[in-house]
Amino acid sequence: MGQTFLRSESGFQGIAAGSEPLRPMAVDGTLRQTLEQLRRQGLAWMRHDLVANGDLIGAGSVCRLLGGISREELDERIERQELLALPPVELESLGRVEGFPRVQFTETGVLPGLAQVLAAMPDEDPWVKFNYLVNPDVRLAGRRPIDLLGQGEIEAVVAAARRVGEFEPDESPFLF
Repeated sequence: MGQTFLRSESGFQGIAAGSEPLRPMAVDGTLRQTLEQLRRQGLAWMRHDLVANGDLIGAGSVCRLLGGISREELDERIERQELLALPPVELESLGRVEGFPRVQFTETGVLPGLAQVLAAMPDEDPWVKFNYLVNPDVRLAGRRPIDLLGQGEIEAVVAAARRVGEFEPDESPFLF
């Protein structure tokens, strides 16, 4: 069996594989503050993305827009990643928000290529997918994926979506 090492106040301690499961560790004040700051920053990004990119529409409106489909069919399309539905979240000054970002729709339905892009992304979180779609991407020459889908550049956006989360040297926020 292998050995896992845990760092504690008294140094590193070996734990045999298959031994008693780890208990949750206490979070010190600094880590707690950092986690809270990251949570607030994430909520701020979510709020910014919503405010900057139009409104959300409800399930009933989406069903009508898609030709009068049933709620069950809508749920199936969400499950198949053909549509982006944002789960509920509480955002400062916006309150509780949830729904379907309007930017994913045309006058006649869903943007062509959206399903391929959503399926190509390695992250499953709908808010991460929304953030990716509505913000410039260096892999797309600083253009927004949602705009390129509207222009029919599906293959480029799908290829870029597959690489979401990969480190790109020119994306580094650090100055060396």
